Parts: sequence; structure tokens; C-alpha cells
Amino acid sequence: MFGDLIWKLETTCFCHTFSTLLKKRKQMVRVGEESGYLDTMLAKVGEIYDKEVQANVKRLLTLLEPVLIVGLGILVAGIIISIIVPILAANELVI
Repeated sequence: MFGDLIWKLETTCFCHTFSTLLKKRKQMVRVGEESGYLDTMLAKVGEIYDKEVQANVKRLLTLLEPVLIVGLGILVAGIIISIIVPILAANELVI
């Protein structure tokens, strides 16, 4: 039953790597169904998904951090320039 559900997900997937991972999960669910330890296998599949999600989030944050630093640097530079330009323009009027 669960193996068929995973197989349906696999057939709708376009990514080959994801499809390969789903095949492994499908095999684990089938083994769990056949051996009578479906709950244990589903718990293991859940742990695998949790680890993958944690790794993907960590990778995303690692990539996002430098982008945010550069973005904030540009914002601060814009604020500084918007303050200094009127001061320098006023200074030229006095001279």
C-alpha cells in the first residue's frame, strides 16, 4: 500500500536523483511490509528525510549568508552616500 504510494510519487517526479532516492525508500517500505516491521521502516525513512532536510537547510543558509551581508553593505553604503552628498553640496554653495 505505502510502496504503491511512493511508486506513484516516483512516476510523477522529473528529477533523476530524487527518483533514485524514492526507489530506495520504496524498497525500504516494501521490506517493512513484507517483514511486518512497517512502523520501524517508516521511522527510518522519516529519519532519513529529516537528515536530508537539515542538510539542505544548512546548505541554503550557508549560501544565503554572504548574499545578505553584501545586500546590507549596499544598503548601508546607499544611506551613507545619501547623507554625505547633500553635505558636500551645501559645502560647495558656501565656498
